[in-house]
Amino acid sequence: MNKSQTVITGTPIKGNEENLWLVPGRVPGQPEGWYSIYAVNADMAASQVEDGAGDWEGEEFPSHLSDDYTALYCPYCAEEFIVPASTGPDEADYSEWTHESVYTYLVENHGHNCQEDVGGVILGNHVVDFDAAVNLMDDDLREQVHAELAPCTNQEFLDRYVVLHRKKYGKEFTVS
Repeated sequence: MNKSQTVITGTPIKGNEENLWLVPGRVPGQPEGWYSIYAVNADMAASQVEDGAGDWEGEEFPSHLSDDYTALYCPYCAEEFIVPASTGPDEADYSEWTHESVYTYLVENHGHNCQEDVGGVILGNHVVDFDAAVNLMDDDLREQVHAELAPCTNQEFLDRYVVLHRKKYGKEFTVS
């Protein structure tokens, strides 16, 4: 692999050793992956990898080289996201999360919504088909949301509908 043509494809991430950086990049015509390099800062690490330095770690994020970050994959499209190893004060273990929990986390924290492209939206903690949800909506409330928000995303539409449904019926809107 000719690393002298490496294109940096994202932000370098601090590794688990002093001055160790993990840099995402790819050589044209090759898959994107990760390089490890020792440098004093992220800019220098990226520059050195662009110039052909660094060790190829492979296509998957090298979690063994980082204590602070890990790879999290969308359960629906398998896109890789590099996320903090700890999710906050409770330090939940991602491996214990359901598919819906992982997907919801990616939507809320990374703006990822691959399911919207195929008609999926999040309702509660589940991905549901938007068209199926629309078929179950109260006609007047659906028209109200359309008048208030259009144009909008399917997720924005459903989120507003849920609020109006709860207010009118005193219970959650569900799709079975």
